[in-house]
Amino acid sequence: MNHSRSKISEGALSVITQLYFKHGVDVNLGDEKGISPLHMACTDGNMKMVKLLLKNDADTNKRDIYGNSPFHFLPSTNDQNFPKHTIKLLIANGADINLQNQNGLTPLTFATLGGNARLVKLLIGNGAD
Repeated sequence: MNHSRSKISEGALSVITQLYFKHGVDVNLGDEKGISPLHMACTDGNMKMVKLLLKNDADTNKRDIYGNSPFHFLPSTNDQNFPKHTIKLLIANGADINLQNQNGLTPLTFATLGGNARLVKLLIGNGAD
C-alpha cells in the first residue's frame, strides 16, 4: 500500500471510480483479502473518495477476511482532520463503531494499541465502547 500518493493520482483515481459507478460496477467488491474501496479510502485518508463511495452506496460495515470494517482502518491514517470527519460520516451512513473483527478487536482497541490518543478520544466521543 502506497501512502504517498500524489494529488494527481488521487484525482485520477476519483475519475476512474466515477466511471466505474457510471457503468454499474459494485462499489463493495473487495480484493482477495476482502478489502473494499471504502477500506482503502479510510486507510489513505482520502475524504473525497470516502464521500464519493458513500454517495454510491458503499457498505460502511463491509468486512475484510479478518472481520475488519472501514473503522478498523482509521488508525493508520495520518491526516489530523480526517478521522474526525470520517467517523461522523461513517456513522451517519450506518456504520457500527463497535464492530469486532474475528479476534474480538474493535476500532477503539486498534487505536489504543497503536497509541493514538487523539483517535481514541474521537472514537469514545462518538459512542465507541
